[in-house]
Amino acid sequence: MDTEKEVLARARRVLVEEREAIRNLELTTVEQLATEKQAVFDELGRFETPPLRTDIMQLLEAARHNCLLLAHARDLNAAALTTLGAAQSGEAGINKIGSRRAIRVSITG
Repeated sequence: MDTEKEVLARARRVLVEEREAIRNLELTTVEQLATEKQAVFDELGRFETPPLRTDIMQLLEAARHNCLLLAHARDLNAAALTTLGAAQSGEAGINKIGSRRAIRVSITG
């Protein structure tokens, strides 16, 4: 069984690796880290004590940041695919992307 500090360190590591994988558009790595992140955050739930509250809040903020990056990466990929499809069909000058969907991210403990 890991200590509180070890679980926090693992959670931080996973979030940093996830952020890099999102930035590099490494889908397989993002998916693998999502599974690991879920396990780490489940384990972290056992340690929800007042001294760890600040650390946990910082982790949640980092997780929110990663969610926003992931949403932007998804939008960029969708726009690129739309543009590529339009270029292949001979409609390269027409913007078919339209307005972006809004996203709301809520992470509660």
